[in-house]
Amino acid sequence: MIWQTATASEIFFLAEDIFSKIFQSEVEHKVSPESVVIVVGFFLILVIMVTMTFLFSKKPKKLTPDTPINWITDKAHVKRLMDSAVVQRSKIRVSFYREENGARSTSAALVSANGQELALEFASLKNANLAWVGRDLDCGFNMRDPDNPKLFTNYTFVATIVNTLLVPGDILHVTLAYPERMEITQYRSSLRVEPPEKYVRAVSLWDVNKVKQTAGRAQHPESWGKPMLASEPKGRQELVLENISGGGLRLKIMPEALSAHDEKLAVSQQFYCRLTLMDIQMETDTTYYVVCNLLKCFDDCLSKTNLSLGMSFTYEGMPEEPPLTGLRWKAVTREWGVRDLDDWAFEMHLELYRSRGE
Repeated sequence: MIWQTATASEIFFLAEDIFSKIFQSEVEHKVSPESVVIVVGFFLILVIMVTMTFLFSKKPKKLTPDTPINWITDKAHVKRLMDSAVVQRSKIRVSFYREENGARSTSAALVSANGQELALEFASLKNANLAWVGRDLDCGFNMRDPDNPKLFTNYTFVATIVNTLLVPGDILHVTLAYPERMEITQYRSSLRVEPPEKYVRAVSLWDVNKVKQTAGRAQHPESWGKPMLASEPKGRQELVLENISGGGLRLKIMPEALSAHDEKLAVSQQFYCRLTLMDIQMETDTTYYVVCNLLKCFDDCLSKTNLSLGMSFTYEGMPEEPPLTGLRWKAVTREWGVRDLDDWAFEMHLELYRSRGE
């Protein structure tokens, strides 16, 4: 149809051309009622065509969804997810909502959600600031899907601060208005902590390439041989765990170990790492196996006096069956990290806050 293919300007020029020819013809002859009917009828058709062009040009916009596909706006669905987050004691990442560039973020624990309000417990904040009431917080967390426990999903939402309160033990609680919607996202952040020495039982490093050269097998740690560097109870003290998160760690090499070892270190070098950490209650310890990628040397990879290694986790070693009879390696994504270590870091963060009485 003409109104589906022609633009308004094309129709206008077409009408102008036809009208000019009719006008010229009528000037040369005598104006008749028939010509008047033709002109009026033509302009009536023109108005209809322009109207149809306008209507059809607007029609596709009606097909656009009212809300993005990753939004969750159903109140019952939002409440169900919040209730599940409380049960799973999900860690919430929070920051003031887009008010300043590079705004500092911190972590909180979701302790209750009653359908009207949310209650967050903060570990890194020590004062109840009433000036925050009325401001918006940008919040994010990930958890197991209530319908599919094997699936982890990341959610974000924005909520308004209703109240702040110091509860017994000087723990800061912040009450938020219930969010109207949640969004499914792919972003995830790992909390980094500096654990006290008493929580780190042992840490050992093996150069992956050297293990392969000596016929060591990735799935059997007993075949890796003597660690390149290690700190062990009543043994070698060559490494200090400076900080750790679900995504990686930073290890300091003691000066004596630097001067005694000839191995050269380089960015992108791969290491097997065995890490034994005490639980927060100092009752039991757990050993973790990871493959680390050397991202950065602080300050110089060739230093023989002062060197720390910034490393990211690339693989996580999962025991085939307890007790350890072999490892099954699972790739670690930047988005998720090593979940057990991420949870340990978060619990350690809370413990350090509470132990300071802040």
